[in-house]
Amino acid sequence: MAEKEIDLRRLVIKAFHMTDVEWGEYNNITTDGHMTVSKEMIDQLVAQDDCIEKIDIQIIKPGYHSNLNKSAW
Repeated sequence: MAEKEIDLRRLVIKAFHMTDVEWGEYNNITTDGHMTVSKEMIDQLVAQDDCIEKIDIQIIKPGYHSNLNKSAW
């Protein structure tokens, strides 16, 4: 009897306290809470995995979240 291959994927959620988030050339999180996100890396992830249709990241600075929450999406 042939063995059946099972592909298990798990969603892992981790919480990090961020003091600042910005767009940059690479993805990085420092110990002092600074996060850099690469737009090019996001595009590469979408291109290489057929299961991912779109990744949408919005960086919302303190004080601006209420403006976005009140808008009609």
